Amino acid sequence: MHVEWTRRFSEAVRPFASGAVYVNNLGDKGDERVRSAYGPSEYERLVLLKNTYDPDNVFRLNQNIRPKAHTSGRQPARAVGNHQEAATQLE
Repeated sequence: MHVEWTRRFSEAVRPFASGAVYVNNLGDKGDERVRSAYGPSEYERLVLLKNTYDPDNVFRLNQNIRPKAHTSGRQPARAVGNHQEAATQLE
C-alpha cells in the first residue's frame, strides 16, 4: 500500500523536479540512472578512474561504475604512483 502510494506521488511531482539525484539514494535503479546522475563527461572521467584503480570491478556494490577497456576511443589511463599524476592524465 505505502509503496504504491509513494510511486504515484513520485510520478505526480516528477514534472516539478530538477532532474538532479542524490547518488547515495539511488538504490537499485540500474546503470542508466547512475550514468544520468553524474552526466556524460563526469561519468566518463569516473570510468577512466575505474579503469586505472579497479579494472576488475572489485568495488562494485552500491552505485557501480563499470570499467571499460576503451572509453571514447581513448586507451585506459595507466596506473600511476600518485593522485597528482592521475589527475593530470584525466585532463
